[in-house]
Amino acid sequence: MKAQQLGVAIAGVAALTLGWSASAPALAADQTVTIRMSHTLPATDPVGLGAERFKEIVEKMTNGTVKVAIFPNNQLGGENQALQQEKQGSIQMAVTGAGTVGNLVPDISVLDAPYIWKDWEAEKKVLSGPVFKHFQQELEGTQGLKLLSATWFYGRRNLTCNKLIRKPEDAAGLKIRTPPSPVNLLSAEVLGGKGTPMDFPQVYLALKTGTIDCEENPLPTILSGKLYEVQKYVMMTHHIQQSQVVTMNLAFWEGLNPDQQKAVQTAADEAGAYETGLGLKAEETDLKKMQGMKETQVVTDIDLPAFVARARELDPRMKTVWGGLYDQIIAEQR
Repeated sequence: MKAQQLGVAIAGVAALTLGWSASAPALAADQTVTIRMSHTLPATDPVGLGAERFKEIVEKMTNGTVKVAIFPNNQLGGENQALQQEKQGSIQMAVTGAGTVGNLVPDISVLDAPYIWKDWEAEKKVLSGPVFKHFQQELEGTQGLKLLSATWFYGRRNLTCNKLIRKPEDAAGLKIRTPPSPVNLLSAEVLGGKGTPMDFPQVYLALKTGTIDCEENPLPTILSGKLYEVQKYVMMTHHIQQSQVVTMNLAFWEGLNPDQQKAVQTAADEAGAYETGLGLKAEETDLKKMQGMKETQVVTDIDLPAFVARARELDPRMKTVWGGLYDQIIAEQR
């Protein structure tokens, strides 16, 4: 009898230490676990506000048994660092770009291929079907990550420079900063320049000192990063329509009980819809803000067909990485 009591005590201590062990259902109801969640945007960005909504929904649906601690604005490092920490389990969740996740699972970077999407509704539709399931299985099977969502709208990326760019040839020889991933470097070539990989916190100073000539980002990021202070022109190229990828450490996910898993998935979906609404609205309001600024000029009269044609020429360079996914996504939008 004493041995049995000792076994129960040891199991209880182990369950409390892990905090989320599926092997101790009797303790699950009153255990509290914490999701450490990283993203690289300011807390006031739509993604940051989406993260706060995620926290609110999870904690409410689980009656506080699952807490969420949010680390915004590169507090835990850039996206590549966050994904490595997530894989190792030192954090449990990350919101990152598909191009960055492509450093782990290369074919998911197709989601950030230049000019692959017609519009946001088309992207949402495609990512509610087999393409999304493919990436879920791939991330779980090869990286130990649970894909919760790929439709947290980040924005349409636009080119900023101190030189007026209306067609790809205008950017010849210019160093264009991109996030450090192959698909983003490809986008710099589509824009006509040479890609320079760099984490976002270094971009402002690099532009100011001339280390780089240009950069590309959605309007809310250009505004929040005050890049208009060091860039004369914002060209509305819309070359990448980007949504953020929301992932969770798979072992952590599997340690949650079914009700907690349901809460996390529901929160990811509902917070994503909320964040997307904010992001789409921010693009409208931020465009008006920037059009009224004296520091920079918003340029809309660009040769967009020339950029699209260059993408169709250069995108196939990565078809060996993307397999048939590029053609599949194009076809599903017809």
